Amino acid sequence: MKKALIPLISVLALGSCIMLKTNPKAVSASSLISGGTISFDFSKTTDVNRFDLYTSFNELPRFYDHAMYSYIFAEQKTILRGVSLNEYLIEADFAPIVYNGHIDTGFYLQASNPGSEIDQINAYELCIKHDDFKPKWDLRLYRFQDGEFKGTQAEKENMPFWNDEWIHLSALVKDGWVHAYINEDYSAPLLSHYIGAEEGMVGFRSFKCPSKVRNLRITSPSFEINKSSLSSVIEECEKLVKENYTPKTWSGFVSALSNAKSIKESASNQLEINDALNALLTAKKQLLVAKTYDELALLISEAEKITEAEKYTQNSYKSLQIALTNAKSCTKESSVEDISFHHAMLANRIDELIEYGGN
Repeated sequence: MKKALIPLISVLALGSCIMLKTNPKAVSASSLISGGTISFDFSKTTDVNRFDLYTSFNELPRFYDHAMYSYIFAEQKTILRGVSLNEYLIEADFAPIVYNGHIDTGFYLQASNPGSEIDQINAYELCIKHDDFKPKWDLRLYRFQDGEFKGTQAEKENMPFWNDEWIHLSALVKDGWVHAYINEDYSAPLLSHYIGAEEGMVGFRSFKCPSKVRNLRITSPSFEINKSSLSSVIEECEKLVKENYTPKTWSGFVSALSNAKSIKESASNQLEINDALNALLTAKKQLLVAKTYDELALLISEAEKITEAEKYTQNSYKSLQIALTNAKSCTKESSVEDISFHHAMLANRIDELIEYGGN
Protein backbone atom coordinates (compact mmCIF):
# COMPACT_ATOMS: atom_id res chain seq x y z
CA MET A 1 0.00 0.00 0.00
CA LYS A 2 1.35 3.39 -0.99
CA LYS A 3 0.73 6.24 1.44
CA ALA A 4 1.74 9.88 1.57
CA LEU A 5 4.03 10.84 4.43
CA ILE A 6 3.92 14.13 6.29
CA PRO A 7 7.40 15.60 6.38
CA LEU A 8 8.41 19.24 5.93
CA ILE A 9 11.23 20.44 3.76
CA SER A 10 13.10 23.18 5.54
CA VAL A 11 16.68 24.30 5.68
CA LEU A 12 18.21 22.68 8.76
CA ALA A 13 21.16 23.94 10.65
CA LEU A 14 23.73 21.21 10.38
CA GLY A 15 24.41 21.37 14.09
CA SER A 16 26.60 18.90 15.84
CA CYS A 17 26.33 15.16 15.42
CA ILE A 18 27.88 12.26 17.25
CA MET A 19 31.24 11.33 15.80
CA LEU A 20 32.92 7.96 15.68
CA LYS A 21 36.33 9.49 15.26
CA THR A 22 38.02 12.72 14.35
CA ASN A 23 38.59 13.55 10.75
CA PRO A 24 42.36 14.03 10.45
CA LYS A 25 42.21 15.59 6.98
CA ALA A 26 39.25 17.85 7.80
CA VAL A 27 37.66 16.85 4.51
CA SER A 28 34.15 18.26 4.22
CA ALA A 29 31.11 17.15 2.25
CA SER A 30 31.42 20.29 0.12
CA SER A 31 34.76 18.99 -1.17
CA LEU A 32 32.99 15.90 -2.57
CA ILE A 33 30.19 17.56 -4.49
CA SER A 34 28.87 21.01 -5.30
CA GLY A 35 25.29 22.15 -5.69
CA GLY A 36 22.27 23.06 -3.63
CA THR A 37 21.24 21.23 -0.47
CA ILE A 38 17.70 20.14 0.40
CA SER A 39 17.05 19.39 4.08
CA PHE A 40 14.10 17.56 5.62
CA ASP A 41 12.70 18.07 9.11
CA PHE A 42 10.31 15.30 10.13
CA SER A 43 8.84 17.19 13.08
CA LYS A 44 6.70 19.54 10.95
CA THR A 45 3.68 18.88 8.75
CA THR A 46 3.58 21.46 5.96
CA ASP A 47 4.96 19.46 3.05
CA VAL A 48 2.55 16.51 2.99
CA ASN A 49 3.31 15.35 -0.52
CA ARG A 50 7.08 15.21 -0.56
CA PHE A 51 7.51 11.49 0.22
CA ASP A 52 5.68 8.26 -0.52
CA LEU A 53 5.58 5.33 1.86
CA TYR A 54 5.31 1.78 0.50
CA THR A 55 4.47 -0.96 2.97
CA SER A 56 2.20 -3.98 3.15
CA PHE A 57 1.06 -2.78 6.57
CA ASN A 58 -1.27 0.10 7.35
CA GLU A 59 0.82 1.63 10.11
CA LEU A 60 2.32 5.00 9.22
CA PRO A 61 5.56 6.16 10.86
CA ARG A 62 5.42 8.45 13.85
CA PHE A 63 7.15 11.81 14.04
CA TYR A 64 8.82 13.09 17.19
CA ASP A 65 11.71 15.41 18.00
CA HIS A 66 12.67 16.01 14.36
CA ALA A 67 12.86 12.27 13.58
CA MET A 68 10.72 9.71 11.77
CA TYR A 69 10.08 6.55 13.78
CA SER A 70 9.26 3.25 12.08
CA TYR A 71 7.88 0.61 14.44
CA ILE A 72 6.79 -2.07 11.99
CA PHE A 73 8.64 -5.41 11.84
CA ALA A 74 8.40 -5.58 8.06
CA GLU A 75 9.81 -3.83 5.01
CA GLN A 76 9.13 -0.13 4.69
CA LYS A 77 10.17 1.93 1.68
CA THR A 78 10.20 5.73 1.83
CA ILE A 79 10.72 7.46 -1.54
CA LEU A 80 11.19 11.13 -2.34
CA ARG A 81 8.51 11.73 -4.95
CA GLY A 82 9.15 13.32 -8.33
CA VAL A 83 12.93 13.66 -8.06
CA SER A 84 15.43 11.68 -10.16
CA LEU A 85 19.18 12.17 -9.71
CA ASN A 86 22.46 10.64 -10.85
CA GLU A 87 24.90 12.92 -9.02
CA TYR A 88 24.31 13.65 -5.35
CA LEU A 89 25.34 13.23 -1.74
CA ILE A 90 22.59 11.82 0.48
CA GLU A 91 23.11 11.71 4.24
CA ALA A 92 21.12 11.19 7.42
CA ASP A 93 21.31 9.99 11.01
CA PHE A 94 20.00 6.47 11.64
CA ALA A 95 19.40 4.64 14.92
CA PRO A 96 17.68 1.53 16.25
CA ILE A 97 14.64 2.12 18.44
CA VAL A 98 16.32 0.04 21.15
CA TYR A 99 19.83 1.28 21.88
CA ASN A 100 22.42 -1.34 20.82
CA GLY A 101 19.54 -3.21 19.20
CA HIS A 102 18.87 -4.70 15.77
CA ILE A 103 19.08 -2.34 12.79
CA ASP A 104 18.85 -3.01 9.05
CA THR A 105 18.25 0.27 7.29
CA GLY A 106 19.76 2.70 4.81
CA PHE A 107 19.43 4.66 1.58
CA TYR A 108 17.89 3.71 -1.73
CA LEU A 109 19.97 4.77 -4.74
CA GLN A 110 18.83 4.79 -8.39
CA ALA A 111 15.36 3.72 -7.27
CA SER A 112 12.50 3.03 -9.67
CA ASN A 113 9.22 1.10 -9.70
CA PRO A 114 8.71 0.90 -5.92
CA GLY A 115 5.88 -1.28 -4.68
CA SER A 116 4.46 -2.46 -1.39
CA GLU A 117 5.48 -6.09 -1.80
CA ILE A 118 8.72 -7.19 -0.21
CA ASP A 119 11.78 -6.35 -2.35
CA GLN A 120 9.48 -4.76 -4.95
CA ILE A 121 11.80 -2.06 -6.22
CA ASN A 122 14.63 -1.58 -8.67
CA ALA A 123 17.41 0.01 -6.66
CA TYR A 124 20.67 -0.25 -4.81
CA GLU A 125 20.55 0.13 -1.04
CA LEU A 126 23.43 1.30 1.12
CA CYS A 127 22.60 -0.44 4.37
CA ILE A 128 23.67 -0.36 8.01
CA LYS A 129 23.32 -3.90 9.42
CA HIS A 130 23.67 -4.72 13.12
CA ASP A 131 22.25 -7.64 15.09
CA ASP A 132 20.90 -7.31 18.62
CA PHE A 133 23.56 -6.48 21.19
CA LYS A 134 26.43 -7.72 19.03
CA PRO A 135 29.85 -6.03 19.20
CA LYS A 136 30.21 -5.68 15.41
CA TRP A 137 28.23 -4.17 12.55
CA ASP A 138 28.38 -4.26 8.73
CA LEU A 139 28.01 -1.72 5.94
CA ARG A 140 26.55 -3.32 2.83
CA LEU A 141 25.45 -2.38 -0.66
CA TYR A 142 22.44 -4.43 -1.71
CA ARG A 143 20.82 -4.78 -5.13
CA PHE A 144 17.10 -5.22 -5.91
CA GLN A 145 15.81 -5.89 -9.42
CA ASP A 146 12.45 -6.99 -10.85
CA GLY A 147 10.99 -7.88 -7.47
CA GLU A 148 13.97 -9.94 -6.38
CA PHE A 149 16.77 -9.43 -3.90
CA LYS A 150 19.99 -9.84 -5.89
CA GLY A 151 22.26 -9.95 -2.87
CA THR A 152 25.21 -8.00 -1.53
CA GLN A 153 27.29 -6.13 -4.10
CA ALA A 154 29.94 -4.77 -1.73
CA GLU A 155 30.45 -4.67 2.02
CA LYS A 156 32.61 -3.56 4.90
CA GLU A 157 32.29 -6.20 7.61
CA ASN A 158 32.80 -6.53 11.34
CA MET A 159 33.30 -2.90 12.27
CA PRO A 160 33.10 -1.97 15.96
CA PHE A 161 29.66 -0.88 17.12
CA TRP A 162 29.59 2.92 17.28
CA ASN A 163 28.58 3.10 20.96
CA ASP A 164 26.23 6.01 20.48
CA GLU A 165 22.53 6.18 19.71
CA TRP A 166 22.82 7.75 16.24
CA ILE A 167 25.12 6.99 13.32
CA HIS A 168 25.50 9.38 10.39
CA LEU A 169 25.51 7.58 7.03
CA SER A 170 26.48 9.30 3.76
CA ALA A 171 26.37 8.02 0.18
CA LEU A 172 28.10 9.93 -2.59
CA VAL A 173 26.84 8.97 -6.05
CA LYS A 174 29.01 10.47 -8.76
CA ASP A 175 30.40 9.41 -12.15
CA GLY A 176 28.60 6.08 -11.82
CA TRP A 177 30.22 5.21 -8.49
CA VAL A 178 28.78 5.11 -4.99
CA HIS A 179 31.11 5.87 -2.08
CA ALA A 180 30.03 5.34 1.54
CA TYR A 181 31.08 7.33 4.60
CA ILE A 182 30.26 7.16 8.30
CA ASN A 183 29.87 10.03 10.77
CA GLU A 184 30.98 12.67 8.30
CA ASP A 185 34.53 11.36 8.03
CA TYR A 186 35.07 12.07 4.34
CA SER A 187 38.83 11.38 4.35
CA ALA A 188 38.27 8.00 2.65
CA PRO A 189 35.19 5.93 1.74
CA LEU A 190 34.51 2.76 3.70
CA LEU A 191 33.32 1.09 0.49
CA SER A 192 33.09 2.04 -3.17
CA HIS A 193 31.24 0.28 -5.96
CA TYR A 194 30.39 1.06 -9.58
CA ILE A 195 26.61 1.20 -10.05
CA GLY A 196 26.46 3.05 -13.38
CA ALA A 197 25.26 6.54 -14.13
CA GLU A 198 21.57 5.70 -14.45
CA GLU A 199 19.28 8.38 -13.05
CA GLY A 200 16.81 7.35 -10.37
CA MET A 201 14.81 8.29 -7.32
CA VAL A 202 16.21 8.31 -3.81
CA GLY A 203 14.81 7.28 -0.44
CA PHE A 204 15.46 4.98 2.47
CA ARG A 205 14.45 1.58 3.76
CA SER A 206 13.80 -0.14 7.07
CA PHE A 207 13.71 -3.93 7.07
CA LYS A 208 12.33 -6.01 9.94
CA CYS A 209 13.50 -3.57 12.57
CA PRO A 210 12.01 -0.64 14.47
CA SER A 211 14.28 2.27 13.66
CA LYS A 212 14.39 6.03 13.24
CA VAL A 213 15.95 8.61 10.93
CA ARG A 214 16.62 12.34 11.19
CA ASN A 215 18.63 15.15 9.56
CA LEU A 216 18.10 13.88 6.03
CA ARG A 217 19.98 16.06 3.54
CA ILE A 218 20.58 15.75 -0.20
CA THR A 219 23.14 17.87 -2.06
CA SER A 220 23.17 17.82 -5.86
CA PRO A 221 24.00 20.02 -8.84
CA SER A 222 20.33 19.47 -9.75
CA PHE A 223 19.39 21.38 -6.60
CA GLU A 224 21.48 24.44 -7.45
CA ILE A 225 18.89 27.22 -7.38
CA ASN A 226 17.94 28.16 -10.93
CA LYS A 227 15.02 30.54 -11.37
CA SER A 228 15.27 31.04 -15.12
CA SER A 229 12.41 28.69 -16.11
CA LEU A 230 10.15 30.09 -13.41
CA SER A 231 10.99 33.66 -14.43
CA SER A 232 10.25 32.87 -18.08
CA VAL A 233 6.85 31.35 -17.33
CA ILE A 234 5.95 34.22 -14.98
CA GLU A 235 6.79 36.66 -17.77
CA GLU A 236 4.55 34.75 -20.20
CA CYS A 237 1.70 34.60 -17.70
CA GLU A 238 1.83 38.30 -16.97
CA LYS A 239 0.95 38.98 -20.62
CA LEU A 240 -2.38 37.15 -20.35
CA VAL A 241 -5.53 39.29 -20.26
CA LYS A 242 -8.12 38.74 -17.54
CA GLU A 243 -11.11 39.44 -19.78
CA ASN A 244 -10.23 36.53 -22.08
CA TYR A 245 -10.83 33.88 -19.41
CA THR A 246 -13.57 32.70 -17.09
CA PRO A 247 -13.63 34.30 -13.61
CA LYS A 248 -13.10 31.09 -11.61
CA THR A 249 -10.18 29.77 -13.62
CA TRP A 250 -8.63 33.22 -13.72
CA SER A 251 -8.85 33.44 -9.93
CA GLY A 252 -6.97 30.16 -9.50
CA PHE A 253 -4.43 31.25 -12.08
CA VAL A 254 -3.81 34.60 -10.37
CA SER A 255 -3.28 32.83 -7.04
CA ALA A 256 -0.69 30.50 -8.58
CA LEU A 257 1.01 33.43 -10.30
CA SER A 258 1.18 35.39 -7.06
CA ASN A 259 2.63 32.38 -5.24
CA ALA A 260 5.19 31.84 -8.00
CA LYS A 261 6.36 35.44 -7.72
CA SER A 262 6.68 35.11 -3.96
CA ILE A 263 8.60 31.82 -4.19
CA LYS A 264 10.88 33.31 -6.81
CA GLU A 265 11.99 35.91 -4.28
CA SER A 266 12.10 33.76 -1.14
CA ALA A 267 12.88 30.18 -2.19
CA SER A 268 15.61 28.49 -0.17
CA ASN A 269 15.91 25.43 -2.41
CA GLN A 270 15.20 24.24 -5.94
CA LEU A 271 12.34 21.93 -4.98
CA GLU A 272 10.30 24.92 -3.83
CA ILE A 273 10.97 26.61 -7.16
CA ASN A 274 10.02 23.46 -9.08
CA ASP A 275 6.78 23.16 -7.10
CA ALA A 276 5.84 26.78 -7.82
CA LEU A 277 6.65 26.36 -11.51
CA ASN A 278 4.57 23.19 -11.82
CA ALA A 279 1.64 24.77 -9.99
CA LEU A 280 1.75 27.81 -12.26
CA LEU A 281 1.95 25.71 -15.43
CA THR A 282 -1.01 23.64 -14.22
CA ALA A 283 -3.07 26.76 -13.44
CA LYS A 284 -2.19 28.21 -16.85
CA LYS A 285 -3.22 25.00 -18.58
CA GLN A 286 -6.53 24.97 -16.70
CA LEU A 287 -7.47 28.48 -17.81
CA LEU A 288 -10.73 28.40 -19.75
CA VAL A 289 -11.15 30.85 -22.60
CA ALA A 290 -14.46 32.63 -21.97
CA LYS A 291 -17.11 31.68 -24.53
CA THR A 292 -20.68 32.81 -25.13
CA TYR A 293 -23.69 30.57 -25.62
CA ASP A 294 -23.83 31.58 -29.30
CA GLU A 295 -20.23 30.44 -29.77
CA LEU A 296 -21.07 27.11 -28.14
CA ALA A 297 -24.16 26.71 -30.32
CA LEU A 298 -22.05 27.31 -33.43
CA LEU A 299 -19.58 24.63 -32.35
CA ILE A 300 -22.42 22.19 -31.59
CA SER A 301 -23.73 22.73 -35.10
CA GLU A 302 -20.28 21.96 -36.50
CA ALA A 303 -20.01 18.77 -34.42
CA GLU A 304 -23.46 17.56 -35.50
CA LYS A 305 -22.25 17.51 -39.11
CA ILE A 306 -19.71 14.82 -38.24
CA THR A 307 -21.87 11.77 -38.84
CA GLU A 308 -19.65 9.22 -40.59
CA ALA A 309 -18.90 7.10 -37.54
CA GLU A 310 -17.21 4.41 -39.62
CA LYS A 311 -14.61 6.93 -40.78
CA TYR A 312 -13.13 7.31 -37.29
CA THR A 313 -11.81 5.06 -34.53
CA GLN A 314 -14.56 3.92 -32.21
CA ASN A 315 -13.12 5.53 -29.07
CA SER A 316 -12.47 8.94 -30.61
CA TYR A 317 -15.92 9.11 -32.23
CA LYS A 318 -17.68 7.93 -29.08
CA SER A 319 -15.82 10.52 -27.03
CA LEU A 320 -17.01 13.20 -29.45
CA GLN A 321 -20.63 12.09 -29.09
CA ILE A 322 -20.41 12.20 -25.29
CA ALA A 323 -18.92 15.71 -25.39
CA LEU A 324 -21.63 16.76 -27.87
CA THR A 325 -24.42 15.45 -25.62
CA ASN A 326 -22.96 17.25 -22.60
CA ALA A 327 -22.56 20.49 -24.54
CA LYS A 328 -26.22 20.39 -25.56
CA SER A 329 -27.19 20.40 -21.87
CA CYS A 330 -26.15 24.05 -21.67
CA THR A 331 -28.71 26.81 -22.08
CA LYS A 332 -28.51 30.57 -22.44
CA GLU A 333 -28.92 30.75 -18.66
CA SER A 334 -25.92 28.49 -18.00
CA SER A 335 -22.90 30.05 -16.34
CA VAL A 336 -19.97 31.25 -18.37
CA GLU A 337 -17.91 28.58 -16.57
CA ASP A 338 -20.16 25.75 -17.79
CA ILE A 339 -20.52 27.13 -21.32
CA SER A 340 -16.78 27.69 -21.67
CA PHE A 341 -15.94 24.28 -20.20
CA HIS A 342 -18.20 22.39 -22.58
CA HIS A 343 -16.99 24.48 -25.51
CA ALA A 344 -13.39 23.55 -24.65
CA MET A 345 -14.22 19.86 -24.22
CA LEU A 346 -16.18 19.67 -27.49
CA ALA A 347 -13.49 21.52 -29.44
CA ASN A 348 -10.89 19.16 -28.01
CA ARG A 349 -12.87 16.07 -29.03
CA ILE A 350 -13.25 17.43 -32.58
CA ASP A 351 -9.52 18.13 -32.81
CA GLU A 352 -8.65 14.68 -31.49
CA LEU A 353 -10.83 12.64 -33.83
CA ILE A 354 -8.70 9.87 -35.30
CA GLU A 355 -9.42 8.70 -38.84
CA TYR A 356 -8.77 5.11 -39.81
CA GLY A 357 -5.58 5.01 -41.82
CA GLY A 358 -4.62 8.44 -40.51
CA ASN A 359 -1.80 9.48 -38.15
